[in-house]
Parts: sequence; structure tokens; C-alpha cells
Amino acid sequence: MVSYDMTEAAYSFSEHLILATRGYRTPQDFRADRPYMLVADDTYEILSVVMLLLESEGYAGIGFVDSCQVPRFLEEIRVEKAANPCSSLRFPSLILLDLMMPVLSGDDLAAWLSQHAEYRHIPLMLMTAHPSIRSLEKLPGVVEILGKPFDIDMLLEKIETHLNCLA
Repeated sequence: MVSYDMTEAAYSFSEHLILATRGYRTPQDFRADRPYMLVADDTYEILSVVMLLLESEGYAGIGFVDSCQVPRFLEEIRVEKAANPCSSLRFPSLILLDLMMPVLSGDDLAAWLSQHAEYRHIPLMLMTAHPSIRSLEKLPGVVEILGKPFDIDMLLEKIETHLNCLA
């Protein structure tokens, strides 16, 4: 079973929500019958608000301020599932990405995910303050683009819509 020392790297709001700042925690303690979301935003305050919002609505989630952790996290799940097919680890049901992040941007992550059969099925929602928001709709895997600042009710509605499509 994959596990990581999360001291200093995570702040747990509840058993269903992990906010990771420099590391991550695998979702094996998330309920297998419920979807969970992965959120990546390099602005800690925005990430915190989104994660608290998910928690307040009863969603499970895991968040990263370092977008480079997203591929590592997904690869750890893939490797564990390959080694142990009965593993309860699973990929996120939905990924919310900030577009403009240092080192590994949201569009770079979208391209990386689309190049791997194991991940290209995961729908992506982009959150961005980028002025040419409409030109980004052709990014692979992107099902929704939300402008920043975004309306909280609209974010929740879009999440619910896309999770219902998966059911």
C-alpha cells in the first residue's frame, strides 16, 4: 500500500479532505463509492477556498499548490494498481486545474494527461484569470473553463453536472 509521511505537508480538515501544500496523501481512506476531486492551484488562498468549499458540500478532494505533484500522484496510483489489482486506490473523478501555474501549467498538465491512456478519461475543469479564456476550449480533456474570480454556486453546479455525467 502506498503511504507518505504527511507531517508538515498536509493539513487535514476532516477525514474526507486533504489539503496538501508540499506533498500528498493517497486517497485509500476515501470512500470507494464516492467520487473525489483533485485540485491544483499555485495560489494557496484559492486552493484553500476551493478545498473548503468541496468539504462543505460533502465532496472528497486532494489539493496541490505544486502542480508538479499531480503527475507523481497519478503515477503512484497507476503503479500501485498495476502491482496490486485488488488495491482500493483509484484515480480522481474530476481534476480542477489553474491554468497559469509556474513550472507545469494547466495546459501542460492537460496535454500530459491526454498522452496517457490511463488518465485521458479524467475530465478537467480549468480555472483561470487568463483574458483569452475562450481560446482554451480546444485543450484535450477540458470539459469546462471557469474564469477567475468564479462564482461559487456556478463552480458547484459545474462540478455536480460533470460528476453526474460520470454516474
